[in-house]
Order: sequence, then structure tokens, then C-alpha cells
Amino acid sequence: MRRLALFAVVLCSATLAIGCGSSSSDDTATDATGGTTTTAASKSSPGSGTVAVDLVFTGTRAVTAKGSAGTCQLGTGKDGSTSFAFQSSEDDYEGLGESISFQEVPGSDKLDVKWALKPGLAWFGTMTGSYAFSGGHHTLSIDADLPVSPGHPEHVKGIIHCP
Repeated sequence: MRRLALFAVVLCSATLAIGCGSSSSDDTATDATGGTTTTAASKSSPGSGTVAVDLVFTGTRAVTAKGSAGTCQLGTGKDGSTSFAFQSSEDDYEGLGESISFQEVPGSDKLDVKWALKPGLAWFGTMTGSYAFSGGHHTLSIDADLPVSPGHPEHVKGIIHCP
């Protein structure tokens, strides 16, 4: 299992059991602030299928992340339920900054988000807006404000699908 160094920085302590990634295909990511388009890096695991990301961030940093880059980690609880987690960074989508992660709190349908845009500017906490898991907790649909970072409002809308 891949441990992500930034999780430690933003106080993430839960690690989930099964890693999955994306197939190797070229994807585009657009930083809406600068209007640039880049090819997103792909990560893959044999037989893992394809990660699908389509997110739009508005507020402090307007970014559109669309493609199949990033890392999924789906876990299985003692009761057999699946829990969702996804992590990505600037290496995957230009404009995302150091790291972003969405992680379902196992067995609760609660969603923790951690976005470290740059040193001193981060959002982390439990989501309170509109989001839903579907497809056996393999898909996250979201249209919500991120947890408050004083003076830096941020909204995210879109989907992440983990195979």
C-alpha cells in the first residue's frame, strides 16, 4: 500500500487497504485561472480499470481537473462495506497545488477533505455540503463548499470514480 507523505502533513491517519490507479492514457487538465492546458500524469495498477475525475473548483483558486490521473484507495470494513479514498496533486493536474484528498470515514458516509494548495493555505475537515457515494462507494459526486479556510472560500463540483 502506498503511504502518502502529505497525509502526515495534514493530519491524515487513516490508511485504506486496497490501492488502485488509472490506465495509461493522456488526459487534459486546465487551470481556469491561467487558461493553460496540460497533459495529466497517469498512474496504473495491473487490472485496476480507469480512474475518472471531473472536478471544477471555484473561489480562491479556479481549477478544472479532468482526466484519469490520481490514486484511489478503496478499503473494506469489518462488516464488508467499501470505503472511498482518492488523492491527487499538481503532478496529476496543474493548479491543484501540493495535494488534495477525499476520504470517506469508514462506516459513516462522512467525507474528509484535505487540500494543501501551498504552504500556509489549506482546507481540511469533514464536508457538510452536498455529496453522495454511489456504485458501491466507488463513485463520489460532490457539489459543496470545502471546509472553511479563513478568508479563502472554495467550492468544488463534479465526480470522481474509482474502479
